Amino acid sequence: MTKTATAAATDDRIELVPVTNNVISQVSHPPHIENDSEAAVAGCGPDPNARPAAFRSLAHEILFVLTATMSIAMPSFLQGSILIVVAASSLTSGSFLLFFGKVADLLGRRSILLTSLFLFALIALATGFARNAAALIVLNAVMALTSASIIPSAQGILGSIYERPSRRKNYAFACFSSGNHLGFAVSAVFPGVASQVAGWPASFWLLAVMYAAVAIIACFTVPPDDTEKLPFNRECSDVFIPILDLSGTELTDLKQNTSVGPDSPQGWRTPYIIVFLVLGPVLLLAGRLLHIVSNKLLMGIGAAGFTISFLLVAVQRSGASYWAFTFPAFVIVVFGTDFEFNVVNMYVVSSLPKSQQSIASSVFQTTIKLATVLGLGICAALFASVAERPARSGYYAGDPFEPYAALFWFAAAVSFVSLLIVPLLHIKTQGHIKKA
Repeated sequence: MTKTATAAATDDRIELVPVTNNVISQVSHPPHIENDSEAAVAGCGPDPNARPAAFRSLAHEILFVLTATMSIAMPSFLQGSILIVVAASSLTSGSFLLFFGKVADLLGRRSILLTSLFLFALIALATGFARNAAALIVLNAVMALTSASIIPSAQGILGSIYERPSRRKNYAFACFSSGNHLGFAVSAVFPGVASQVAGWPASFWLLAVMYAAVAIIACFTVPPDDTEKLPFNRECSDVFIPILDLSGTELTDLKQNTSVGPDSPQGWRTPYIIVFLVLGPVLLLAGRLLHIVSNKLLMGIGAAGFTISFLLVAVQRSGASYWAFTFPAFVIVVFGTDFEFNVVNMYVVSSLPKSQQSIASSVFQTTIKLATVLGLGICAALFASVAERPARSGYYAGDPFEPYAALFWFAAAVSFVSLLIVPLLHIKTQGHIKKA
């Protein structure tokens, strides 16, 4: 084997490069690249907006994203008219998200995702045969346990495949995020129809059929998980600490879900149906805007949307027009939820390496659960306090809506504080490719 030296000229520099077996190797020195998008333009890497190599075709990619979307929709489908069941699901799912996020990064996301999907379908089938409340609550808690393992795994795979910021990643994550909200709207219609036709077990059997189909499709559409697994060490035991902390915190959620809430739907006037029907499409719009509009502006619009919507509900009184106050409030709040959810979600998953995408997902989802629990606790205490001491004079004098108005005034104040914090953010766009 002979070795010589060859001069390679790049960027007005000369470098001696070894040549082996008479094959000339050229070394290039591209200009400094700030991000992956600029790298693609400079020809130093694949286009991040191109279809990932993990997918054989566009149809394969779409089916996988839909599978991930159905995964995050799972907790929404567990919401029903039996409030104690909802509480059991929320308590279990919220407490184990961090645990399963770590486990997925340790053992492999694909295997956990597929196993959990089949288990969910099987347990949903068994739940339909429950003959007492205790069995119903336990089985729903187990279903929530499988959903807690599915969400970090699905989002972890999504984050590892769409590793670099791009328009394609924004679209994929917007679709994924819409699953949670569309799940609420769909679960308010189809399981309800199934229950009316064949009794309450039919709603769980419908879930079993749906997710059995999703699990089978996932076997063919979820790409192999080639991400390097995290090493198992003593630090992994730290994952059990959040379980204990969150279990105690979410006991508040158990109390609130069993004591506060609507007893019956109000058709299409039911607020959560309006909100979640609008949330899905707006989430997709938000994903499209991530790479076009400054994310700081989107966060500002989101915070303003929250503030305005809460104020609209807070200023109304009993007998006020539903279409003048409540309906526009539930439409405007969607922009707050969707814009802020998409921006924060993308920054969270982009802040950790490819090997820790499931942990990133579980941290984000757990934070949402924790904020919900704390908010419910504060609002329940505020509602009880105002209801015990109603105003005798002034705007809300003698109005039974006063305790509810107090909750929305509190929410408006909190969202207004977040609006004041937006100028302090240092974020731009995500996934935007600068033209060469």
